[in-house]
Amino acid sequence: MAPGEFRELDRIVAALGAKIDAFQAHWQKQDDRATEGRKFLYDKFDELGNDFQAVRYEVRDLSKDMNSIKPKVEILESIRLEAKGAVRVARFGWLIVGAIGASVPWIVGHWTTIEHLGR
Repeated sequence: MAPGEFRELDRIVAALGAKIDAFQAHWQKQDDRATEGRKFLYDKFDELGNDFQAVRYEVRDLSKDMNSIKPKVEILESIRLEAKGAVRVARFGWLIVGAIGASVPWIVGHWTTIEHLGR
């Protein structure tokens, strides 16, 4: 081989070496970015898991609170129904009182008119 051929071969090898170095640097950069992305996702999933755990505890506590309130709500519902029934009875009572109140003057007036006709 001639000395010019060695230089050409050295130049080609150097160019290939530079390309390999650039490829390796690019590959390392991509690997670093992927590592950062995985870390970011892992942190987000960990945070999401903690949030779900907190929600689970809150739902559990809410369920306990609802179970302790449930008997009171049932008592209030029965009181409400009793009050509703009392209102209906009172309305019916006032209807009867009103009917009697209106009937008495009519009967008295009618009775007096009948007595005057008979004389």
